[in-house]
Amino acid sequence: AAFLRIMPLYAKLYSDIDSPLGIFVQNAVLPAEIFRHLIKFLMKGCVTMPVPENHKEIIEGFILNFPVCEYRFLERSELIFSPHVRTICQTDCKRYGHSWACPPVIGTIEECIERCQKYEHAFLFSTVTDVADSFDMDGCLDARRDHEEVSWQITQEFKKHFPDVLTLTTGCMICDECAYPDAPCRHPDKRFATIESHGILIMQMAAMQEMNYDCGCNIVTYFSLILY
Repeated sequence: AAFLRIMPLYAKLYSDIDSPLGIFVQNAVLPAEIFRHLIKFLMKGCVTMPVPENHKEIIEGFILNFPVCEYRFLERSELIFSPHVRTICQTDCKRYGHSWACPPVIGTIEECIERCQKYEHAFLFSTVTDVADSFDMDGCLDARRDHEEVSWQITQEFKKHFPDVLTLTTGCMICDECAYPDAPCRHPDKRFATIESHGILIMQMAAMQEMNYDCGCNIVTYFSLILY
């Protein structure tokens, strides 16, 4: 804590449960609610490093090395939020309350939206994969795993150029069964929360950006959003 007060420039790097401090908290079995209050205290008065003016050129310098179908650059004002998305998580998703990457452990919907709004820029991209047919659940799951791996690799490139990055995807699927709540996350450095868990209306946002989310019969499309 003393280090963070002396070096506020880096305090934002410790602002979520995936960060080094977050990992420490999990290993210390500190309740998530106490963790969130601790972070709020540490984050007061923190500043962030500016994003380079040529950030789009930097990203376009490496993004085509990955199997991305479409991508768009967005500003903070173009993100579309709705707190009601969290209700869908709670009522329709079996992972709610059963994963380190999902609500409620990642924070309240208000905290998640506030977390997103601290970033100036966003990068939205999609991947597409052919499957045997639209009811091929195994094929769809394999395609989603590939998308998550691509999202992780792209995130590593972002981290080389930008001081603070938040990646939201289709959701963590690294482990067959999450260790939550009995043990710390096994892969905190690769775990991503879903776009929807942070209150973002991804389909509406993709449509407004004229991105294809229905690429045809027997093709699955997945989106990820990187805030920086």
